[in-house]
Amino acid sequence: MKSTRKIKEKFFHPTPLFGQLTALVRQANVDSVIRKAMADKHSKKFNTKNHLYTMLVAVICQIKSLRDLCALFHVNIEKLNQLGLSVLPNKSTLSYVNKHRNYKVFEDIYNHLCSYYHKFILDSREDLIIKGLGKKVKVIDSTIVGLFSSVMRSTGRYRVDGKKKGGIKLHMSIEQGVALPHLYYVSEATVHDQKGMEKIAWEEGCIYVMDRGYLNYERFSQINKKGIYFVSRLKENTVYKSVEEKDIPDTSHPGILKDEIIEKEIENKQNGQKEVIRLRRIAYWDDEHKRCYEFITNLMEIEADYIPVLYKYRWRIEILFKRLKQNFMFRYFLGDNENAIKIQIWCCLIANLLLEVIFGKVKQKKKRRAFSQLVNFVRLHLTSYIDLERYWQYGVDELIMMIKELWKRAPTQEKQLALIFGE
Repeated sequence: MKSTRKIKEKFFHPTPLFGQLTALVRQANVDSVIRKAMADKHSKKFNTKNHLYTMLVAVICQIKSLRDLCALFHVNIEKLNQLGLSVLPNKSTLSYVNKHRNYKVFEDIYNHLCSYYHKFILDSREDLIIKGLGKKVKVIDSTIVGLFSSVMRSTGRYRVDGKKKGGIKLHMSIEQGVALPHLYYVSEATVHDQKGMEKIAWEEGCIYVMDRGYLNYERFSQINKKGIYFVSRLKENTVYKSVEEKDIPDTSHPGILKDEIIEKEIENKQNGQKEVIRLRRIAYWDDEHKRCYEFITNLMEIEADYIPVLYKYRWRIEILFKRLKQNFMFRYFLGDNENAIKIQIWCCLIANLLLEVIFGKVKQKKKRRAFSQLVNFVRLHLTSYIDLERYWQYGVDELIMMIKELWKRAPTQEKQLALIFGE
């Protein structure tokens, strides 16, 4: 019986696994955010917290319809309070609140949770060479989420089969050393990336890394005057004037082929006046992919070696997009209106944040496992009374070994079950 108590104390929790996740929300005191947004002003029973918890279950379990979501809660009705819910949701209520409750409150909750759990969501892969710059580095990019054409406008071309696919574009940024994204703009899929640049809250002294879709020399000229830096790729058809070719030190990376100062003439669309912006062009040979990359930046003083490293950092946001789409529900939406879709997107980001907190809090003794393993475990055991943090620390192997040991000691099946689940 001592061994039984040892298992319970180490791996089992009085609250279901999902209740442990919602406890992180309550701990961060999101009530103040909800009150400030007045999100429950016209709500009688199904308040914002109930709405949030319901949508978190939907995105974690990858529920494809409101009917399936309600069925899941009816099956686990005895655990309703422990799941953090005070009201059993029904299909019509969920449909109504998804359409009428402003998605902005979920955005505010996400930003509040990011601030509260900041110390647990730091990115351990921080590059020392980037850290040595002494400047904050942000990567901006966008990704398209496919929708039915009846929900939002089409992405553009008709497919071969004649069908037209709709979609939305998520414009995001990630900061060096932080493992979570910042969603700053949601647009139709047809909106160009340069349009998303208008929504960015540019931070003075910060370095922004972006791909060629964001090349806008007029915008670059504006942010350059404000003391904001950028790194991007140069398009092959760009017309520019070479002003000065800089010496490449012997200590530089052998892949650095050219380091020069260029001038690019731009025209102000508002007043029609022309001006010249001075930039830095760096040609880099990537031996791994056997091709030459041309980078453009307004970082004039730093070593040329830094520029390819900074641009390589951009791939982290691509990995983030892949992880969000693989682990959370970005294919099926529970509403056919813009507000419902945005609510679900923000709830996906909140679910990702909560699991990142668990992922970052636990200092594992063994080799660090993949984030997808944690997501799959939570999805399968959402209503199980397993201590999530302890499981993630010690792993399932130790739990199985302890249960097997108890199994061997029990003479009958009834005793086996009593040893594991009994008092």
